[in-house]
Amino acid sequence: MADGNGTKHIERLIGDLSASFERQTNRVLERMERRFDELGSRFDGQAARLDRQGALIQSGSRWTTRINEWSEKIDAALEQRDKQMGELIRRIEKLEAGGTSSPETKI
Repeated sequence: MADGNGTKHIERLIGDLSASFERQTNRVLERMERRFDELGSRFDGQAARLDRQGALIQSGSRWTTRINEWSEKIDAALEQRDKQMGELIRRIEKLEAGGTSSPETKI
């Protein structure tokens, strides 16, 4: 009978150990799940910030491209205006160097 009682005691000990192990693993899994949820929410926040920063960088890049194109157009227009002004100055100097006193050549 002592043998049967010892076996029951071992069975009960194994059962208690198994239940204790199951409780402990469930607690660990619950804590892990909470931590992963916390990490997930942190990553979601980071992703939102990175998306906003990416949009700002992209819009800044587009603005820079537009301002560069505008600047090149203005530079070309100014260059053309300078050439025209140079030609007009040469024409005026040529007319003034002619020195005729007729009213048709005076400006």
